[in-house]
Amino acid sequence: MNRFTLIASTIVFAALFWFTSATSADLAPQKALAPEQFEILENGDPEQSAKIARKCAKCHGKDGISDDDEVPHLAGQNPRYVFKQLWDYKHKYRNGGRVKRIAKKLGPQEIANLTARFCASELPTMEDVEIPAPPTLVEHGDASRGVDACVDCHQTDGTSKDGDPDLPLLAGMPYKYFVETMLSFKDGLRYNDPDGVMGKIANAISEQEIETLAEYYLALGQRKRMPEEDWAEDWVTDVR
Repeated sequence: MNRFTLIASTIVFAALFWFTSATSADLAPQKALAPEQFEILENGDPEQSAKIARKCAKCHGKDGISDDDEVPHLAGQNPRYVFKQLWDYKHKYRNGGRVKRIAKKLGPQEIANLTARFCASELPTMEDVEIPAPPTLVEHGDASRGVDACVDCHQTDGTSKDGDPDLPLLAGMPYKYFVETMLSFKDGLRYNDPDGVMGKIANAISEQEIETLAEYYLALGQRKRMPEEDWAEDWVTDVR
């Protein structure tokens, strides 16, 4: 190998190393909100979000209460979780065609304003909802598969509020949205969970177990399945 070839090879190798390192860093979402983001979130003003909120309301409902089994409720959701999800959409750490198109145009304060607007509402309960006994995975997990109990993070009431406020409210989450979200983690299409915990759990459990969890957490929030509709392909892409 002559001197010119050696120098050229070194340059190519260095460029490849830099590109790989930069790409890996760009694809690594932050685990939780930074202190400056907390401050912005605490100063969120719902009155300043009216115009953008109209776009969100087309899918999530005026008060953040979805009427579509494939679309999550925002009402009652943990504000820090919602802020982080919009931040992740904006910075391409989470896939989602329609949501990402909106989020990428938002500044931090606009995200905080939207969060303040939609999370302020409570998710209403429905009548005559029978809450089943908690599935084994909820209370005990499965040590043989390395699966921690759901209550360890999401609490017995499925709110996460007495535990980690960076985690989502599961109680009352729409059935189809819950299932598709877990399948997205399972397939590696979603990867913005702290420390990859949900990806590991989703990979270890079966689709039937995911459906059982979805039914349980829906009922735990005293909510019922919404009317069956055809799954829109673009929304499946969005949620994943």
